[in-house]
Amino acid sequence: MAAYQGFQASRRAVLAGGLALSATAAFGAEAKLEVVTKSGRLRGALVADGVRAFKGVPYAEAPVGPLRFKAPVPIKAWTGVRDATQFGNAAIQNAGGLAGGVTISEDCLNLNVWAPTAPGPHPVFVWIQAGGNQGGSISHPGYDGAAFARDGVIFVSMNYRVGALGFLELGEAIGPEYAGSGNNGVKDMVECLRWVKANISAFGGDPNRVTLGAFLSGAKNGMIILTIPAAKGLFQRAIMQSGWTVAANPSEAHMMAKLSTDAIGGDIRKFLTATPAEILTAQGKAGQALPKGHPWGPWLDGKFIIRQPREALQAGVAREIPLLLGADRDETALGAPPAAGQPARALTAKQFSWLALPVAEALDVKYRAAYPELSDYDRRIRLATSEEAWIPTVDAASAHARHGGQTWLYRFDASRVDGPRKGRAINGVEVAYAFDNLDKPEIVATGGSVRPEDRVLATQVHTAWVAFIKGKAPAAQGLPAWPQYDETRRMTLIINHASVVESDPWGVERSLWKDVAFQPSI
Repeated sequence: MAAYQGFQASRRAVLAGGLALSATAAFGAEAKLEVVTKSGRLRGALVADGVRAFKGVPYAEAPVGPLRFKAPVPIKAWTGVRDATQFGNAAIQNAGGLAGGVTISEDCLNLNVWAPTAPGPHPVFVWIQAGGNQGGSISHPGYDGAAFARDGVIFVSMNYRVGALGFLELGEAIGPEYAGSGNNGVKDMVECLRWVKANISAFGGDPNRVTLGAFLSGAKNGMIILTIPAAKGLFQRAIMQSGWTVAANPSEAHMMAKLSTDAIGGDIRKFLTATPAEILTAQGKAGQALPKGHPWGPWLDGKFIIRQPREALQAGVAREIPLLLGADRDETALGAPPAAGQPARALTAKQFSWLALPVAEALDVKYRAAYPELSDYDRRIRLATSEEAWIPTVDAASAHARHGGQTWLYRFDASRVDGPRKGRAINGVEVAYAFDNLDKPEIVATGGSVRPEDRVLATQVHTAWVAFIKGKAPAAQGLPAWPQYDETRRMTLIINHASVVESDPWGVERSLWKDVAFQPSI
């Protein structure tokens, strides 16, 4: 424990550059909690020594009434001082008891800011929360950004529209006024980035040193934002955790519109005036009817999203943006394995995000030959993990590096000794480490007991992420030197309690997938 405490003290000194400014020394008692943005005046709260938080800040007009299913509209300026001490509404979703006691509402386009009290300009980390594009909220304790602010980074998290309200395409069925509505969730994210660009200096941030971060569905959206013209110049670096890079094609968007029409009673115009409860019911029925997993997400509309992000990366469109990419070893190991002697369940189209079932079945045969020592369940985990995260992530890293883009690749292998994630590094497990939030009760409840070695690893991962956000190579005391990724050596950091660097750790999978086309299954 003494070694751990010394390690913590050393890390804090390095990250803070030896600064020991108190909140009072940095700013006046009132000034540090009140900022003036271009949208209006905000009052936040001091949440820790040297850390301020501003919550529930609107970045766009509420997308309600005539703005429902429309692209986000920049927020109008308000008068007076707006209280920013409570979390804002989460997006409409089928979820009860959201963290922070927040309510769900269509009026959900808000963000949170954790900022140092020390004067800037500080680098900025903008985070896209995850939830399968059907749920999630930035009130979740795992997204608490205090550790970043403590270490000299302004942290911003955003809510955005999800489900049908964020990803249902109405243009073909209703008319050009609603064309592109199926990408409104991503348009919300871009509008938030615009707000950050215009306003983050009020919090002490540098608008020209912004890192975009995300995981899971957030990273799927983030990989698209990385490649579209609308987001050009809004961020300079990106950390995409467990992301993938296949957008829906027009036929799938139109199929979802048809299924949604059937689900709401035969007239898609009902979505314009339906209650939130009716929309949630309809989107659930439509999602169940779609013959694939992950029904809601961005699509190739030809204007906002012009081409597949994979194709854009292969063309080098983001070569100037350094990338930190990676995924978890056991991404898809969410359910318990079958009892001893029981066979794994049969493959279904619903188990995959973009891979057609016949292709998945052919790959399953290849996996059986390549990994005869593994159980059916464990082979299926490797197959689904490669489809969901690993193969697209490695492909993105290769495409980016091929054009000279700085790229660092990791695989997160660390697992807990007990709890529901015992022995598995499932999707999203590294977020609590990167945010240095392991000890929050909600994280312990879902992740299991926290040992001293887990805290050391969290310090290392968080330190490496902060170094990257600050414009350096990702590095930390206790981690091996992390080389950039290239297609020759394919050096990858395997993050664990004793991290190592390996060359092409997923080489077998790459060979199995080499002839598989990256395209939507519908």
